[in-house]
Amino acid sequence: METWRWSAGFDNHDTPTHACVFDRFTFLHAAFGVLAAWVLQQNPISNLDLLLIIASIAILWEVAENAFPSVYGPLFGLKDYKGDSWPNALSDVVISVLGGVFGAYVPEPASYIVGFVLLGVGLGWAGVSAWKQNRLVSAGWVSMPTSVSIPAPVAI
Repeated sequence: METWRWSAGFDNHDTPTHACVFDRFTFLHAAFGVLAAWVLQQNPISNLDLLLIIASIAILWEVAENAFPSVYGPLFGLKDYKGDSWPNALSDVVISVLGGVFGAYVPEPASYIVGFVLLGVGLGWAGVSAWKQNRLVSAGWVSMPTSVSIPAPVAI
């Protein structure tokens, strides 16, 4: 099975308890921070309050994700998922807040354009990785042929 591992800090959720710091969902956490900052800035709110709101939402997400891994695992195509490790959960919160810092201090339209690019990269990476590992198939979300007929090459 292909692993997409760039270093010891990167992984693709192949283990039941996710122990790496960065993964295919890191871009989605960054996109959340950037886009949440952009949305929250539409109201009169200080940047500190904005970052506290983003941090609170990210912490609540991580608590819920790890309290109910049997719900979140299948939702994201993670087979036998048992929750994140503390380093991964902490890095998810930090990345979300750093995305919020970017969104809060980089002017429009650059901030939300970068947010949507991060969202696209994150969804693409997560989707391709899940598809490559047949997680969508095993979850019953898509069907794939069990065999493919490929004609033999013709000699010229």
